[in-house]
Amino acid sequence: KGKIGDIELDICYYKALAQYKGGDYKDADETYDSLLTYDDENADAYFLRGCVYLAAGQGKKCVSDYNQAVELAPDNYKLYIEIYENLSAFDYEDKGKEYLKLALEQKASKGEEYCGQGYIYLLLEDYENADKMLSKALEKGYDKAMMYQAQLLKAQGDSQKAQEVYEEYISKDPEDIYALNEIGVMEMNAGDSEIALRAFAKASDLGAY
Repeated sequence: KGKIGDIELDICYYKALAQYKGGDYKDADETYDSLLTYDDENADAYFLRGCVYLAAGQGKKCVSDYNQAVELAPDNYKLYIEIYENLSAFDYEDKGKEYLKLALEQKASKGEEYCGQGYIYLLLEDYENADKMLSKALEKGYDKAMMYQAQLLKAQGDSQKAQEVYEEYISKDPEDIYALNEIGVMEMNAGDSEIALRAFAKASDLGAY
């Protein structure tokens, strides 16, 4: 006769994550099964269960869940990107790129959506279209696109200009710890540990207060 609320759902997600991190894929699968029994239109749960299947070597089930996730959240560009990154980490980059291309079939209208498409073009090394989409995002007032513009400039060999764009973006909200952490992660993934460490250090200093 109990009620399921946000706290109970959060506990289940934490439990599933702990099981996954501990390599207990069977139990993690069962926990996500329970979450999906409660809500079978939860894109996040399908995505996360797909990650479990991927780690467990169950490729067909993984793809099935990833497909269901993007079907339920077709405008969630972060979801497509995370699927690509996960598949690439397990040497399925070509399969991951299929999801990036699927994301580009969606029609963008908001600044955040143009930014998502711009970053996807960047991942696909289509720099011309990446620049077009990121510029549209900025025209729509989505300043976060500047982070990806900086990455685009770096990919094109203009590290100095990229640093200027990063600094301009941070100057708009110098206490945005989330943005600093994201810049750090992006630059660490791109192999520029110097910029990454500076961003992490600044975020850490801000987080101390």
